[in-house]
Amino acid sequence: IEKFNIFDNELISRNKIAHYYKSNISSNLVTPPFIPENYTSSWAQFSVLAENKKERKRIINKLSENNIPSAIFYGIPLHLQKVFKNLNYKKNSFPISEKISDKIFSIPMHPYLDPIDQDRVIEILND
Repeated sequence: IEKFNIFDNELISRNKIAHYYKSNISSNLVTPPFIPENYTSSWAQFSVLAENKKERKRIINKLSENNIPSAIFYGIPLHLQKVFKNLNYKKNSFPISEKISDKIFSIPMHPYLDPIDQDRVIEILND
């Protein structure tokens, strides 16, 4: 409940951080997220897309070597997870979702992310 008192400020901070990431990630190997005009994200994560699974692994390793955390939150598309097995979806039922799950990973995102730390992440991604 206490978090509600600072929610608006944290949302503003997260959006500033996301804007900074999007404005400064210039690598052709990473695609930042797209938020349609007149929409706002709460930026629970800042997930980007690598060119492919192999490139994602290389980038994550490079981040890790530089003590920068990353995570793959969406490595298995929903339709292929055990919890939805009863729906009888198979591989290639949703090829776009499957393709994205091979490329997506998340970089540090929280409302108190220091600009210096953010610049380190951007530097590795743009390298």
